[in-house]
Amino acid sequence: MKRATLAALLVGLALVTALVAWQGASDVAAATARAGWAVLSLPLFYLLPLAFATLSWRWLLVRDLRVGPALAYAATWLSLAVNWLLPVAQIGGDFAKAHWVYRRIGRAPELLAAAVADKTLQVGTQAAFAVVGLIAFVAVHTPTGALGGIAAGVAFLGGGTWAFYRLQRRGLFALLAGMAERFVQAAREARLSAGADQVDGEVRSIYARRRRLWAAAAYRMGFRVVLIGETALALHLLGQAFTWTDALILESLGMAVRAGSFLIPAGLGAQEGAFTLLALALGLPGESGFAVSLCKRVREVVLGVPALLGWQALQARRGFAS
Repeated sequence: MKRATLAALLVGLALVTALVAWQGASDVAAATARAGWAVLSLPLFYLLPLAFATLSWRWLLVRDLRVGPALAYAATWLSLAVNWLLPVAQIGGDFAKAHWVYRRIGRAPELLAAAVADKTLQVGTQAAFAVVGLIAFVAVHTPTGALGGIAAGVAFLGGGTWAFYRLQRRGLFALLAGMAERFVQAAREARLSAGADQVDGEVRSIYARRRRLWAAAAYRMGFRVVLIGETALALHLLGQAFTWTDALILESLGMAVRAGSFLIPAGLGAQEGAFTLLALALGLPGESGFAVSLCKRVREVVLGVPALLGWQALQARRGFAS
């Protein structure tokens, strides 16, 4: 697994290098420099969509779980930081969030189930949002050859979400535990399948609470819609003329490509390539699209590094205390 992650990272770095060479290092640097220190307004702006993501997750939790707003917000912040900055295939952060809250209130089955359902909504709304972006692109611009690849990626995300949902309804954790018990003695001794059945039951319970599920999906889609504002803010700081439709297309399709490139740590290269190609297709300078992606990377570092450092500090303090 480590070799595969390293290989994917090298592919991402090669993509970034190729893009910089294509657009010109001086042009990319000049475009990014226009934002200056004002780029730090992006992390502040992101606190708003972070609230939408927090509300989405809280609606998936059972009422008696009692996860307060502050704890939920901090846990969601941590989950995003882990997915942004660590090689966890954009899913490890969701389980880090569940573990963070579990250490405070217990109730592992419910928290694991909510993490799985939350990830399903994340991918599902990303696919739906990308469809909106594709429609907007076709409506106002001449279709390009890149659209075929993006449409295929959206179909992959949508199909993958549906398959993942069906697996959950049929008992995903029991299936995984059963496979582990067949091949690992420790898993048989721990009777993993017994606990897995409980988690699967909690997942089904989440999907049975339709009103709360739709509320969670609405907040998750709201998270994506608000992020159009972040892309628009980045374009404004870069001094680039744009329309809100341009910002919608860049955000929806650019981040869909990153989501589909989950095997590459942080989607390195894939996100930059998507924003560059989409900017060119929209009639914007390619280096501006690349610079928008870099602005988002700055936001990830500014918000993500303190969250990870705080997480590690608390883990270390707990270790000393025990």
